[in-house]
Amino acid sequence: MTDFPIVEGHHPLTEMWSIQLSGPFFHRTEHEDVCLWRPGLTIWLAVWGNDKAQTAAERLARIRSFTSADAYDRVEESEEQLLRFAYRLRERKQDKRVDAFYAYVIGASGHVQLAMYFEDEEQFELAQSLWRGVAEKHGEPLPGNTKDTKDTEENS
Repeated sequence: MTDFPIVEGHHPLTEMWSIQLSGPFFHRTEHEDVCLWRPGLTIWLAVWGNDKAQTAAERLARIRSFTSADAYDRVEESEEQLLRFAYRLRERKQDKRVDAFYAYVIGASGHVQLAMYFEDEEQFELAQSLWRGVAEKHGEPLPGNTKDTKDTEENS
Protein backbone atom coordinates (compact mmCIF):
# COMPACT_ATOMS: atom_id res chain seq x y z
CA MET A 1 0.00 0.00 0.00
CA THR A 2 2.75 2.48 0.92
CA ASP A 3 6.46 2.66 1.66
CA PHE A 4 5.97 4.46 4.97
CA PRO A 5 7.00 2.68 8.19
CA ILE A 6 4.33 1.19 10.43
CA VAL A 7 4.46 2.05 14.14
CA GLU A 8 2.39 0.90 17.11
CA GLY A 9 2.39 0.70 20.89
CA HIS A 10 4.54 3.19 22.80
CA HIS A 11 5.86 5.53 20.09
CA PRO A 12 8.33 8.36 20.84
CA LEU A 13 7.58 11.72 19.22
CA THR A 14 10.68 13.47 20.60
CA GLU A 15 13.09 12.77 23.44
CA MET A 16 10.52 14.32 25.82
CA TRP A 17 7.15 13.24 24.38
CA SER A 18 5.52 9.97 23.32
CA ILE A 19 2.12 8.62 22.32
CA GLN A 20 0.51 5.26 23.05
CA LEU A 21 -0.92 3.88 19.82
CA SER A 22 -3.69 1.30 19.87
CA GLY A 23 -2.83 -0.68 16.79
CA PRO A 24 -0.68 -0.03 13.74
CA PHE A 25 -0.34 3.39 12.09
CA PHE A 26 1.68 4.57 9.11
CA HIS A 27 4.23 7.22 10.08
CA ARG A 28 5.91 10.12 8.33
CA THR A 29 7.50 13.42 9.33
CA GLU A 30 6.91 16.64 7.49
CA HIS A 31 8.65 19.88 8.52
CA GLU A 32 9.24 18.60 12.09
CA ASP A 33 5.58 17.56 12.45
CA VAL A 34 4.52 13.94 12.73
CA CYS A 35 1.70 12.43 10.71
CA LEU A 36 0.21 9.11 11.84
CA TRP A 37 -2.56 7.55 9.83
CA ARG A 38 -4.54 4.47 9.00
CA PRO A 39 -7.68 4.07 6.94
CA GLY A 40 -10.34 6.44 8.26
CA LEU A 41 -8.12 8.34 10.76
CA THR A 42 -5.28 10.86 10.34
CA ILE A 43 -3.39 12.52 13.20
CA TRP A 44 -1.05 15.49 12.82
CA LEU A 45 1.17 16.16 15.84
CA ALA A 46 3.38 19.19 16.49
CA VAL A 47 5.65 19.34 19.53
CA TRP A 48 6.35 22.83 20.83
CA GLY A 49 9.11 23.78 23.27
CA ASN A 50 8.71 26.04 26.27
CA ASP A 51 11.21 28.70 25.22
CA LYS A 52 9.29 31.42 27.11
CA ALA A 53 9.52 29.44 30.40
CA GLN A 54 5.76 29.61 30.93
CA THR A 55 3.86 27.48 33.40
CA ALA A 56 1.46 24.88 32.01
CA ALA A 57 -1.45 27.09 33.16
CA GLU A 58 -0.04 30.10 31.28
CA ARG A 59 0.42 28.02 28.13
CA LEU A 60 -3.14 26.67 28.41
CA ALA A 61 -4.51 30.22 28.76
CA ARG A 62 -2.58 31.24 25.64
CA ILE A 63 -3.86 28.22 23.69
CA ARG A 64 -7.44 28.95 24.77
CA SER A 65 -7.05 32.53 23.53
CA PHE A 66 -6.29 31.22 20.01
CA THR A 67 -9.19 28.75 19.96
CA SER A 68 -11.93 29.40 17.43
CA ALA A 69 -15.21 30.78 18.74
CA ASP A 70 -16.86 27.97 16.74
CA ALA A 71 -15.21 25.28 18.87
CA TYR A 72 -17.61 23.01 20.72
CA ASP A 73 -17.46 20.07 23.15
CA ARG A 74 -14.51 21.66 24.93
CA VAL A 75 -12.80 19.43 27.48
CA GLU A 76 -10.12 20.31 30.04
CA GLU A 77 -8.39 17.71 32.18
CA SER A 78 -5.57 17.73 34.67
CA GLU A 79 -3.40 14.66 35.22
CA GLU A 80 -0.32 14.68 37.46
CA GLN A 81 1.96 17.28 35.82
CA LEU A 82 -0.03 17.53 32.56
CA LEU A 83 -2.92 19.70 31.44
CA ARG A 84 -5.12 18.53 28.57
CA PHE A 85 -7.41 20.65 26.44
CA ALA A 86 -9.50 19.51 23.47
CA TYR A 87 -12.44 20.53 21.33
CA ARG A 88 -14.33 19.71 18.13
CA LEU A 89 -14.57 22.09 15.21
CA ARG A 90 -16.93 22.10 12.26
CA GLU A 91 -14.98 23.04 9.14
CA ARG A 92 -15.82 23.37 5.48
CA LYS A 93 -14.58 20.28 3.73
CA GLN A 94 -14.92 18.60 0.38
CA ASP A 95 -14.47 15.03 1.62
CA LYS A 96 -16.45 12.76 3.93
CA ARG A 97 -14.69 13.69 7.18
CA VAL A 98 -16.74 14.44 10.27
CA ASP A 99 -15.93 17.43 12.50
CA ALA A 100 -12.25 17.60 13.42
CA PHE A 101 -10.87 16.95 16.91
CA TYR A 102 -8.15 19.33 18.09
CA ALA A 103 -6.27 18.60 21.28
CA TYR A 104 -3.31 19.71 23.38
CA VAL A 105 -1.22 18.10 26.08
CA ILE A 106 0.73 20.67 28.10
CA GLY A 107 3.65 19.91 30.39
CA ALA A 108 6.83 21.42 31.78
CA SER A 109 8.89 21.06 28.59
CA GLY A 110 6.23 22.49 26.26
CA HIS A 111 3.17 20.99 24.64
CA VAL A 112 1.94 18.64 21.96
CA GLN A 113 -0.68 19.93 19.53
CA LEU A 114 -2.85 17.29 17.81
CA ALA A 115 -5.22 17.67 14.87
CA MET A 116 -7.27 14.55 14.19
CA TYR A 117 -9.44 13.93 11.17
CA PHE A 118 -11.72 10.94 10.73
CA GLU A 119 -14.51 9.81 8.45
CA ASP A 120 -16.82 8.19 10.99
CA GLU A 121 -18.04 9.36 14.42
CA GLU A 122 -17.18 5.89 15.74
CA GLN A 123 -13.51 6.96 15.50
CA PHE A 124 -14.06 9.82 17.98
CA GLU A 125 -13.62 7.57 21.01
CA LEU A 126 -10.32 6.30 19.59
CA ALA A 127 -9.21 9.90 18.92
CA GLN A 128 -9.86 10.80 22.57
CA SER A 129 -7.93 7.74 23.71
CA LEU A 130 -4.96 8.68 21.53
CA TRP A 131 -5.00 12.23 22.95
CA ARG A 132 -4.99 10.82 26.48
CA GLY A 133 -2.13 8.51 25.45
CA VAL A 134 0.28 11.41 24.90
CA ALA A 135 2.82 11.53 27.74
CA GLU A 136 5.77 13.68 28.75
CA LYS A 137 8.99 12.26 30.12
CA HIS A 138 9.81 14.02 33.37
CA GLY A 139 13.08 15.91 33.56
CA GLU A 140 14.82 18.62 31.61
CA PRO A 141 14.23 18.79 27.85
CA LEU A 142 17.28 18.24 25.72
CA PRO A 143 18.32 21.15 23.49
CA GLY A 144 16.93 21.13 19.98
CA ASN A 145 14.33 18.41 20.44
CA THR A 146 11.28 20.60 19.87
CA LYS A 147 10.20 23.65 17.90
CA ASP A 148 10.43 27.10 19.41
CA THR A 149 7.07 28.59 20.24
CA LYS A 150 5.74 30.89 17.52
CA ASP A 151 3.08 33.53 17.93
CA THR A 152 0.91 31.80 15.34
CA GLU A 153 1.32 28.20 16.49
CA GLU A 154 -2.24 27.70 17.75
CA ASN A 155 -3.96 29.31 14.76
CA SER A 156 -5.80 26.32 13.38
